[in-house]
Amino acid sequence: CRELVTLMAQGNRIKDFKNIESLSCLKHLSNLYLKEFSGDGANPVCDDDDYAEHTFEVLPSLFMLDGQVRGQVALEEPEEGKFEADCPEFTNKEPWYSREVERPFNVKYELSTELEQVEA
Repeated sequence: CRELVTLMAQGNRIKDFKNIESLSCLKHLSNLYLKEFSGDGANPVCDDDDYAEHTFEVLPSLFMLDGQVRGQVALEEPEEGKFEADCPEFTNKEPWYSREVERPFNVKYELSTELEQVEA
């Protein structure tokens, strides 16, 4: 068991850091999952705002916690309407492209293995 590298412990009702600290004897533990990356199956200890920081602190061999690499900041979902408020140019629901292709000088092209010009 001391050679354990990955521990999937989602949904195990781990309530405090003492349980996490007890994993420090696992010197090769590099991946620990206390909840899914989506947040599902979270243990109660995950409700603490500092649980990730504390977990990385007490488990120095840990490289990844809940799919998040040590030292990387997790991206949060923007609040409803926040993106639109910050980027009003993206609120237009119309497509940014057109299926119509403008062709210069009324020249039509047919699809083939080679591009062939056809008189209009």
